[in-house]
Amino acid sequence: MLRTLIFCVALFCIFIPVSGTVMTFIPATGGSISSLEVMDISESHDGMVAFATTNGLSLYDSGWATIQKEPWNYDTGLQDDFIQTIEFDDKNYLWLGFSAGVQKYDGISFTRVGKDEFFSTMNIHDILCDNNTIWIANGYSGLNHLSEGGWNWIRPFTEDGPGAYYITSMAKDHATGDIILTSRSHGIWKGVSDEEGIHFSPIPIDEEHYGKMTTVVDYPFGGVILFNKNIILHYSESAGFSRITDTTALGPGVIRINDVAVTEEGTFVIGTNNALWI
Repeated sequence: MLRTLIFCVALFCIFIPVSGTVMTFIPATGGSISSLEVMDISESHDGMVAFATTNGLSLYDSGWATIQKEPWNYDTGLQDDFIQTIEFDDKNYLWLGFSAGVQKYDGISFTRVGKDEFFSTMNIHDILCDNNTIWIANGYSGLNHLSEGGWNWIRPFTEDGPGAYYITSMAKDHATGDIILTSRSHGIWKGVSDEEGIHFSPIPIDEEHYGKMTTVVDYPFGGVILFNKNIILHYSESAGFSRITDTTALGPGVIRINDVAVTEEGTFVIGTNNALWI
């Protein structure tokens, strides 16, 4: 999922000291992020922030470090400088998705994941780490998930699978434990787990009123946040959809919502074409 420069600025604000000193970040220098073209951002349990960029992996933990592809280090190095999505799991391993396959980084070396699985040659749209389960949205083939040491393909348009080929984003509803998906052409889907496995069903939405929802992100207090370029919604199983804000309410000059994140305290960080809104 594309993270805008505006959203990067929001994260950089977190790093500004209490004294109010403004820090400048210049890409491709020794003490800054490797590129302002940031595709995804993830934070580890111990506070390290990882940036998936078009020019390598940048890490911030009281200082900057950048890892880039080394052609001679094929087995344990970063496979591509263009990283599309990243996610820390519960053991603080970093999962990275590329235009062809997945790697896992343990802080020392990179390991190719699922080399014998068909998603290893596919475009990775999103990765979701849910306790011991890893979800991967790949290509036009729906989902794969790693659970109890084995990879499983959830086929689209099967009895229990999502009715969508191209999954664009995933998030967990922390109130119900359900997995919520958005898709390119087939709406929003909900995955509910039970003793027999996980079962997906559509979440009806009035697209004539709200438009097609393109992205879903976590909401710390239950439910999820869904958005497109015009509007931001909250969805919960108990209350359905409710409007958070839209471009009109955000003020003059705002015509597009680029990205949305919600802090653990519930603060919305909204990147638009015209300004950062908090």
